[in-house]
Amino acid sequence: MTPRHRVEAEAARDDEVAAGAPDEDHVEPAPAAPGDQATDEGGGPGGDAPTTAGRAGGGPRIGLVAALVAVVALAMGAGAFLASQRDDGGTTAADDREAWHGVLLGEPQPRPDFTLTDTSGRPFDFRAETQGKLTLLFFGYTHCPDVCPIHMANLSAALAQPGMPDPIVVFVTTDPERDTPERLRSWLDNFDPDFIGLTGTREEIAAAERAAGVAGSIVPTDTSGDYEVGHAAQIIAYTPDDLAHLHYPFGVRRQDWQADLPRMLEVWGDAPAATDAEVAGAGDGAEAAADGTGVVEVGDVRVRGAWAAADDVVTAVYLTIENGGEDDRVVEASSEVAGHVSTMGGDVDMSADHGSHEGHGDHGAPFDLPVPSGTTELAPGGTHIMLEQLNRPLEPGETITLRLTFEGAGTVEVPVEILDWEQVAERVSGA
Repeated sequence: MTPRHRVEAEAARDDEVAAGAPDEDHVEPAPAAPGDQATDEGGGPGGDAPTTAGRAGGGPRIGLVAALVAVVALAMGAGAFLASQRDDGGTTAADDREAWHGVLLGEPQPRPDFTLTDTSGRPFDFRAETQGKLTLLFFGYTHCPDVCPIHMANLSAALAQPGMPDPIVVFVTTDPERDTPERLRSWLDNFDPDFIGLTGTREEIAAAERAAGVAGSIVPTDTSGDYEVGHAAQIIAYTPDDLAHLHYPFGVRRQDWQADLPRMLEVWGDAPAATDAEVAGAGDGAEAAADGTGVVEVGDVRVRGAWAAADDVVTAVYLTIENGGEDDRVVEASSEVAGHVSTMGGDVDMSADHGSHEGHGDHGAPFDLPVPSGTTELAPGGTHIMLEQLNRPLEPGETITLRLTFEGAGTVEVPVEILDWEQVAERVSGA
């Protein structure tokens, strides 16, 4: 594959991503799955419906990660999640769960047959165009605040490493109204100009989702402003035998891709695998960089490690609040770069089992972020602060100001570091 756009220069830095298990902390337990991990009613990898979440004070909205994760939890079936639940009794290389960083399906799923339109306006027959080739398929959208770009950034960084396979990467938009061919192409080019973007009518996209056996995407009833789309969270890997044996939920790291992609071809394809020396970069690496740009205090409250991704429409802010006093809450938030600031997601225990949560964000409701005594983490997959209606593009390397007013402690101005998506992927992998 041609050198990865915006990634090749980062390859050496990517080798320093922190070690650890895939970041399943971004996912939450979805409703009970109607079957095992390979034979659910969806007929494919993760066929359950996304979880929807209510918007406080308004119509239904989609809690991004809660919606994505129903699919992940379903594919895990009887408790097999990523490599954390492994079957040491596997008898073949393909059946050895311990060797894979994705979810190994009990029954492989066939390469789907659907046709959509690529960003140049040409019909793209997925089965015909990718038949017999290592192919990675993902359904998402370009306004996604974290899951989609982090997935793409991690994958792109992995593929930029020497000796890696050359898969076909196909990104199908679940938001065709906003994801015009031009925007889709521009967004994908941030990660790799070889990534293929597909669009179509809502009916055509729904048919493609059904063919791939993933949950159908869900768009809020009110799409007049910024909104999130519920969609399947996994990347599906089709090998040269034209079957999907694995899928990869949100949280899979660069080094996980580096380990698994060459091995897929050894087990299910005839392409030459990379040598040990070529995939040496798949090691765990060093610790990631420290959080954020500064610490600010007001009363008994300290706010630190605030960061957001570069964007020109909407972005999510993540930070840590340490409250040394009584329970408090943020009752007002503003930024000079945003026309509207809201909270989205839900209060998530990032170390516990994961459950669906309610979205807080509502353009008509007052800002309200509970801050109990102790430490409150706003992290990808949980509660976050959304900067909406940006009045200018946010550029990597700059620092913006987020003004937070606590009901008890008072008001503080928080410096927010703007990161590019490769840095975001590193930050998440090292969390």
